[in-house]
Amino acid sequence: MQVYYLQRFWFFNVYNNTAQVQTSRYTMVFDPPATVKGQIFLNILSPGISFDQNAVGIAVACVKKYTYLDGNGQEQTVDYTGQDPFGSIYVTNITSVTWELAVTLAWAGAHGMIYYIEE
Repeated sequence: MQVYYLQRFWFFNVYNNTAQVQTSRYTMVFDPPATVKGQIFLNILSPGISFDQNAVGIAVACVKKYTYLDGNGQEQTVDYTGQDPFGSIYVTNITSVTWELAVTLAWAGAHGMIYYIEE
């Protein structure tokens, strides 16, 4: 197993001064399909607080969903909506991945890295 290419990505800093969740998404497409390890992480976080709404600031950077080709060449989707957030993936024959940054009462930004792997 050998890494043959690195691709960096990021979300610019987001400021949300409300108690409503503000989401930003970024989808990467892999054509042709590849084997990759990807990760995303918060690189800045400044949470706020609202005593009127009894809320504190939060932010999360995670994998929203990804698609890949199965053994029969059919595209399959793995969607993490409603599950615990995942910050990294390792997928063979990936065709796309959607990253998400969600911010409530905070200022936050995120960076990530894709490692293209030759098996």
